[in-house]
Amino acid sequence: AYSASPPGVASTPIRAAGLPFIDMIAATVEAVTATGATRIGVLATPGGEALYAEALARAGLEIVRLEGADREAFMTAVFAVKAGDDGEGPRGEMRRLAAALVQAGAGAVIAGCTEVPLLLRAEEVSVTLVDSAEVLAAECVRMCLGE
Repeated sequence: AYSASPPGVASTPIRAAGLPFIDMIAATVEAVTATGATRIGVLATPGGEALYAEALARAGLEIVRLEGADREAFMTAVFAVKAGDDGEGPRGEMRRLAAALVQAGAGAVIAGCTEVPLLLRAEEVSVTLVDSAEVLAAECVRMCLGE
C-alpha cells in the first residue's frame, strides 16, 4: 500500500495488518534531499503542498511555494488536465510556474500532483524535477524485488 496522507493516518492500520507500506511524501522528500538542494519548490494542490511542507521541514529543507495568482493558475492547469486538456496552454503555464519557483530560489522542484508530469517534462525545468509518482513507482519495484 502507499499513501500521500498525513503520517500515521493510512500507515497505522496498514502496518497493523502486516502489509507493506510506502509513504510517498517521505520517499519523495528523501529523493529531493539527494539532489543537495535546500530550498525546494512544490507543485501540488493545497493539501498536498501542506504535507510536503511538513515533511520538508522535518528534513531541514525550506519549501518554496507558489503565491497569489500563481496558485490559482496552478489549479487551473490541473483542472484543465482533468478535463482532458493537456495542450500547449496548460503546458506553457506549468513551465512558467516551475520557472517562477526557480526564480524564487528553488534548487529543485517536486511534481507533487499526478497531473504535473502530464504537462511538464524534467528537461523543461532548469533544476532537478522530482516526480512523486515516479519515486513511488521506483519504491514499489524495490519493495517487490526485496531490495
